[in-house]
Amino acid sequence: MVHNKYTSSYQKQAQPTCFPLRSTSKLFRIFALFTTIILITIILILVTFPNLYGKVYFTSTKPIICKNKKIPNENDIIVVVDGEKQGLSLQPIFCQLSTQKNVNTHVVVTGQKRGLSKTLLTKLLNEQNSSFEVFIYDLDIKTNNGIGTLDLVFQGINHFVNQIQPDVLLYIKNQDNYAMRGVESALVAASNLGHLNFWNTIKVNIQVITQDRPDSLDRLIRSLKSSYYFGDEIGLTINIDRGADPVTKEYCHTLEWPFGQRDLRHRIVQGGLMAAVVESYYPNDDNDYAVLLEDDVELSPYYYAWAK
Repeated sequence: MVHNKYTSSYQKQAQPTCFPLRSTSKLFRIFALFTTIILITIILILVTFPNLYGKVYFTSTKPIICKNKKIPNENDIIVVVDGEKQGLSLQPIFCQLSTQKNVNTHVVVTGQKRGLSKTLLTKLLNEQNSSFEVFIYDLDIKTNNGIGTLDLVFQGINHFVNQIQPDVLLYIKNQDNYAMRGVESALVAASNLGHLNFWNTIKVNIQVITQDRPDSLDRLIRSLKSSYYFGDEIGLTINIDRGADPVTKEYCHTLEWPFGQRDLRHRIVQGGLMAAVVESYYPNDDNDYAVLLEDDVELSPYYYAWAK
């Protein structure tokens, strides 16, 4: 009892040392709780961020997109896709572009209502297990009204052009498609896209050399007709050698070419393949180019995009 009633000087000096220990433990628990809250917040941001990234009408993309402009020697390309059919046509192009060094490829879809949403395109690309990387945005057009669609696409594309300031904007030209007319209107407003004038300045003509292989010629023409020309006017010239058979001549004279002017040239003197190639094409100016084809080849539907 005497021991409990009185306290020695040693005990009095030791007793206060317990308070800093308790205080340190309490501070450690507060710090751990604060760190946990921060980590949870960061995880939530990372989870929700991809869904916000492509919504032009729900979040500002300027801080995200313009960061690319701080890196020198980088190029930005925008590909506008309206519907699943255009997606299938343009997918090999923007996937190939995305594999190029220092190229940022941005794909803008018009939304589920028009046949292709950001979610669906992302799923289709992921199923291919490819290594390319593209940035996908969804305009989420919810109206089928022609003028309304044009106006909404105009606003969306104008926004992306101003924010990204692309070096190239690729789309399928179609005056019957109000979404694509909205893209054209946005390009008219974007006076800083001087490269588009150069794209339209270059003219590509098709020169076909044929003689007596009508079946092969027909296969070539069918591949040319099934290719994508993005609304450009493409001239087709068929150079018929002197020894051409009647079937080939008849085929050429009845051929319809819906993409531009069709011309026929008949050689009077038999000169061989080299002479036929050399004499088949003469450029009109520095912006005039041609694709020379012999009648035993077949082309990819994307040959024109590659050549242009």
